[in-house]
Amino acid sequence: MKPPIEIARDVYTVLAIREDDGSCQVLDHLEKVRVEYPKIYAEMMALLQNYVPVNGPPFHNVSQAKRLRNGICEFKARDERIMGHRVLFFEEEPCRIICTNACYKTVKTPPDAIPTAEEQRGAYWSYRRLN
Repeated sequence: MKPPIEIARDVYTVLAIREDDGSCQVLDHLEKVRVEYPKIYAEMMALLQNYVPVNGPPFHNVSQAKRLRNGICEFKARDERIMGHRVLFFEEEPCRIICTNACYKTVKTPPDAIPTAEEQRGAYWSYRRLN
């Protein structure tokens, strides 16, 4: 794992996990969303770059953020159609949001989304201990 990529910073810092090869699944997926679903992309980027850095995750609004399980949470964006988009994350004290992975969501959270986020969180903690 390489150092995380900073998405935005204010009171809160929003970071995204970066792999050993330098790629970032969250940003790569968001680029795909930008092309395929511009409205979802704009909504998610406004959340990640504008709202969250100033206010933190909007857990008070279940259409934008939700706690899932084992400390894994999700940011949410959706268009009028059935397609939704999720960015999974965990919180690190103080005021750091670590985005682990992103996925489309049509009805139910993809079965591998939360285990992937938990695995990425473990890799992040290992990286932090070593650096």
